Amino acid sequence: MKWIHRLALACLLWAAPAHAQTGDITAKPGRPGFVVAAPHGTVDAHTARIAEVIAERTGFGLVVATGFSFHRGARSYRLGVNRPSESAIGGGEERTSQEAARVYAQYRERVETIAGGPLVLYVEIHGNARLESAAQIEIATKGIDAALATKLRASLEAAQAAHSRSLGLKVLIERVIHVELPRSARMDADAYGEILASFLTQALSLLGES
Repeated sequence: MKWIHRLALACLLWAAPAHAQTGDITAKPGRPGFVVAAPHGTVDAHTARIAEVIAERTGFGLVVATGFSFHRGARSYRLGVNRPSESAIGGGEERTSQEAARVYAQYRERVETIAGGPLVLYVEIHGNARLESAAQIEIATKGIDAALATKLRASLEAAQAAHSRSLGLKVLIERVIHVELPRSARMDADAYGEILASFLTQALSLLGES
């Protein structure tokens, strides 16, 4: 798969789910080449709904993974889904496993199918619960230079300012685009789905893909 732009930005879908031992991957096609996904739709609470709102408002294809968590002894674990690894929920080193690799391959295939051709823009919605990130949206980008990343940050800040239910979170952008949402933003999933949809609409123009 050729990942031209990758936006990992920290659902209830309609296509037939792809069943795995510990979860489901469901999807809905949209604009060819554009996909928004929530690979941790259960553990990263409310990210599935945010991805769904973005897809509704932008026309992007939609991919959501739910479940994929399990118990081993007294501890709870989750499969990475968007990478071929697993880790303990709440922290701990990641490790590879055959099941994790199988689910990752399944997830990747579903994204490629929903893209319907070359993947122009891929957006992942994630969440985190780190105290140091509670008042900010963290964005990392890949395939986007520093000048464009600065414009994207301004676009997201403007989208927040324009929304009546925005929390006015600080926007931090590195040179890849991986956006992780704190729990406070994810609690109003519709609002931040709308904010991110507005941001992505502007991002497409900045990327020359509108």
